Amino acid sequence: MKNDVLSEGMQRLTLTAPGGGVVSGKFYQIGSLQGVAVSTEIATALFTLKTKHVVEYACPTAEVYAEGDALYYDVADDEMTSDADTGTNKLAGYAYRVKAGGPVLCQIRLNESKGA
Repeated sequence: MKNDVLSEGMQRLTLTAPGGGVVSGKFYQIGSLQGVAVSTEIATALFTLKTKHVVEYACPTAEVYAEGDALYYDVADDEMTSDADTGTNKLAGYAYRVKAGGPVLCQIRLNESKGA
């Protein structure tokens, strides 16, 4: 999965992989920290999490976004969506580019992690 779109202003954090490990290119929320894993690592291994970064990520085909629209991470479907699902889906960031219905990837500017 392509996950580097723009590196300007990016931030990387070195963290301990949670139970089950991490997979490169996948989005993770660890406590108040969130971002995309740079490498695949087993549980308890150190890994790099890209935060405050623009990435391409899976999104529902039918959804349409304007630049700046809030996007949420849907854990069940492993995709970004405009649906907060009554607070179940956590804010991940904001649409970086307009997305018309059709594309299965959207560009998202990740929300800055808290406490980092």
